[in-house]
Amino acid sequence: MSARVQSETARGAAPPKRVRGASAPATAEDLEVEGGFKAPLLKAINATPGLRAWRQQAGSLKVRGGFMVLAPAGAADIVGRAAPDGLHFEVETKGRKTEVEASQDPWALETRGAGAVYVRARPAKGEPIAAAVRRSVAELVEAIAECRSRRDHDAALRKEIESA
Repeated sequence: MSARVQSETARGAAPPKRVRGASAPATAEDLEVEGGFKAPLLKAINATPGLRAWRQQAGSLKVRGGFMVLAPAGAADIVGRAAPDGLHFEVETKGRKTEVEASQDPWALETRGAGAVYVRARPAKGEPIAAAVRRSVAELVEAIAECRSRRDHDAALRKEIESA
């Protein structure tokens, strides 16, 4: 504990709450809500060759002098791109008990309709966090491959039609 925290605690102030970072291990309780799943999943996605991802906040925040508008309602928690073509992907994380919000299904359909990848990741009941993360990354990689395959098939079909 730092000297400042010790001093404040001695004066009767409560010690600051620990904020869980990306490197802190998640517990089984953390998997009940999505917060404990996001950070390790994001870390694993970024450790996957060819993938680059980051957190995305949706909605708006009240700030001094007004509001800061973030991503649209329903936007996924993690966004990124896949090399070498820069294919856009989004991953919506859910805890075991976290409900899907009304705005998230239309966003998923819009994202897929625009030619991007959208995956919803949720740990299964009784599944350890490491296994849930590995499975979710594998599902993302598979969805990226399927999207590219569909795009390549569509391009070949278009070319065949145009040359006929």
